Amino acid sequence: RVSDAQDDSPIGGAKVTVNATYGVGRTRIRAFQAGSDGQGGFEFDSLPSGMHVAFASARGYVQSVNTAAAQTFGLQPGERKSDVFLKLSHGGSVEGFVLDSLGRPVGDCDVQLYCAGTLCRVIDTKSLKARTDGTGYFKIWGIAIGGRIQLYASAQRNGYAKTRSSLIDLTDTKPDASTQIVLT
Repeated sequence: RVSDAQDDSPIGGAKVTVNATYGVGRTRIRAFQAGSDGQGGFEFDSLPSGMHVAFASARGYVQSVNTAAAQTFGLQPGERKSDVFLKLSHGGSVEGFVLDSLGRPVGDCDVQLYCAGTLCRVIDTKSLKARTDGTGYFKIWGIAIGGRIQLYASAQRNGYAKTRSSLIDLTDTKPDASTQIVLT
């Protein structure tokens, strides 16, 4: 079953992958894929006996270093498993407002997150971007944290100098943060 790590609700439409290691001396490797149904359930009809690692991915969720996102299990010939549970996380988020020097909202502004300092492990920041709405508000979510990361938000719009926020610190226990960026 694939479910949300926060509230245990089922996740339908998730892609479930099982990496199978099998054969004499476990020298063969093959990936099997299936989709989860509306109740988060999934089924593989013909997995070989051997050692397997199951993991899931779904839109709106991040690949997590959390061990609940993957499960390792063994299969004997003819055996079936019904106790594979995979929990996905939405990851962290950063939200805030972009304002001009007079405190007015700046809409239609590009905002992107970047790694700061040495605590940020290698993450792809290309997808961590948003555009402000008419109130200057933005929200970027789906940030894989994996312990602790430090980021900053950079905002730019024609007619203003590119500006960045103060340091944003996200941890597994505090995965969400707010910031404000003032363009001049």
